[in-house]
Amino acid sequence: MKKPNRIIFKVTLIRFSYILLFFGFFNPSIIHSFEDSKIGELLYSSGIPENIYSIKTLIGWREEKGGVDVHYIGIDVHLLEGWKTYWRKTGSTGFPISINWDEKINFQESIIHWPNPTIVSMAGEPTIGYSNRVVFPLEIHPLDSSIPVKGSGTIYFGVCKDVCIPVQESINFELLPTVMEYPFALAASLNSKPKILVSSQEQGELECRIDRTKTPPLISTRIATTLLNLNVPFLAIYESNADPVFFYKPQHRLHDKKQTIIHSSYEKLDGFEGNLDESSIVLTIITQDQTYEIQGC
Repeated sequence: MKKPNRIIFKVTLIRFSYILLFFGFFNPSIIHSFEDSKIGELLYSSGIPENIYSIKTLIGWREEKGGVDVHYIGIDVHLLEGWKTYWRKTGSTGFPISINWDEKINFQESIIHWPNPTIVSMAGEPTIGYSNRVVFPLEIHPLDSSIPVKGSGTIYFGVCKDVCIPVQESINFELLPTVMEYPFALAASLNSKPKILVSSQEQGELECRIDRTKTPPLISTRIATTLLNLNVPFLAIYESNADPVFFYKPQHRLHDKKQTIIHSSYEKLDGFEGNLDESSIVLTIITQDQTYEIQGC
């Protein structure tokens, strides 16, 4: 495994480093400009272990899904003890795994699946992510199922402990239609899905409201303890699958020992002026042992 491309900031500058690393991560030219400067020399630290992570591709298998053939492969990431990587939503800091394709032969669509995360500590704060080992399933849609699928590109992701490091690795594969493997770790990650919380309106166990009279608007979700008793530490995050919206870090409180109320403000992004698609809103609740999902509002 090649030495990761790193820019390291001192722990005392961790907040500032998150910002710089975030922009550098998505703009490789910025990273290179730091490396070529005196600032880059000052920021680089040789005290970081060399083998923070290892990564490999699991070939996987092909199957039918929704009437079309798909091929599942796995991005298998092993992390040194104490190091973590991010889930798909990272809050106000961090960067999830992504792929920039250089070559796609016999496929166009590829989808990263996110196994259930846990609550981890990054830079001394609780956040959502993975430690030790995580396999990210990658769903690939062949254009012609009778011929091989080939892909090459660059995987980007972040690894964190007391500092966060943007790293990149090459991905190259050739998937033959008749050669398949069934690694348990890939299957387990693909089946690692959140528990969907649903309740009938008559029961009143689950209620979501949006107050547009507030500036910014406020979204709140009431969950009866009979449906989910959140008497353990948890993190929650709102997101939209359709609209460019930024949700602030949710707050929560227990009401009358019967309901947990989770609420957050949100703002529209990129000049979006339309009505928020309430059916596309997802609230994910992560405890140390289980992930829950509430779809729609």
